[in-house]
Amino acid sequence: MTITEIKEVLSCHDAGLCRVYRATMRSEAEPDQCYEVVCKLAIGRRHFNRLSDEAAIYKKLGSSPPVGTRVPKCYGLFVGEIYDGKIAVLMLADCGEQLEVSMAHQPLTFRSQIIDHLLVLHQDAGVELGGFTEQNIVVKSNGRGEYWPTIVGFGYAHQSHTCDKFDGKIALYTPLPEVEAIGCPELWDALKKLELYIPSTFQFMGQDIPIEPRCGSRVRCTSLLGVWHVG
Repeated sequence: MTITEIKEVLSCHDAGLCRVYRATMRSEAEPDQCYEVVCKLAIGRRHFNRLSDEAAIYKKLGSSPPVGTRVPKCYGLFVGEIYDGKIAVLMLADCGEQLEVSMAHQPLTFRSQIIDHLLVLHQDAGVELGGFTEQNIVVKSNGRGEYWPTIVGFGYAHQSHTCDKFDGKIALYTPLPEVEAIGCPELWDALKKLELYIPSTFQFMGQDIPIEPRCGSRVRCTSLLGVWHVG
């Protein structure tokens, strides 16, 4: 495989030791075929090891059919040595751009697809991201005015994750269940960030205060300061 053009730098961290490029690639097996790829480059032992772990996650996910369209195709991890030490390049299919609009403000179908992707990763592949944020989502148009989310960013992911309590059934816009009811902190956090439920707590002086719905428009709030009412 040969990189034919570096199109843009997507990110650069740690004095250039971690970089992400958008590029085009050709394969010797298919010289007339051009591929749009994202190249993740790591220099130095610490970054090399993390990128190697990420490549292992992609290899595992690539062998799991249900995950196929939910994460980028991995073309391989290429390693070598330079004057700064070990170097590795992870080559992935380019699955689109980062979100320009907050994921909580995306259409309901789009947000539901993200949860479906995460459920398959957690329950079918046994992989959790190690912290779900908007940086884990890229999006691409299907050419029909619809957009498809893809999950990326497995640098801090964990394998052998057990997650079988949440059945994926969401009572839309009802109070967010407790994390124990979901059975997985990462999925619970994703449901909260995607705003598929209404908040069950609010922030007050750095603490999450539970909200207990009451009859009519009044809300009963319990805090360390006692019981008080709003409405």
